[in-house]
Amino acid sequence: MTARAQWEQFREFVEASPPLADADFEAVLARIAALDDAWLRRACLVTLVRTHRDVCSDAQLRAVAARHGGKLAAFIATVLARRATSRARAPSSR
Repeated sequence: MTARAQWEQFREFVEASPPLADADFEAVLARIAALDDAWLRRACLVTLVRTHRDVCSDAQLRAVAARHGGKLAAFIATVLARRATSRARAPSSR
């Protein structure tokens, strides 16, 4: 299977996934870390944190940022800021 096909399969998994419990999140990160292809690892990490759905909690995103640092950590900071803004704008449930 090509790297592109593996990424598409991972993207479908993320799109269909409910919010990940911590154990499931760690299993997904271990699966990504085990990939041989650097492009595929990066693509999967970005797909995991970028999804329009909140598959990862804020704490899980911070954990990814701490582990990988660099540009990914900066990107995750923007994702977290966007989430905070979105939550602030959301109508209250009263």
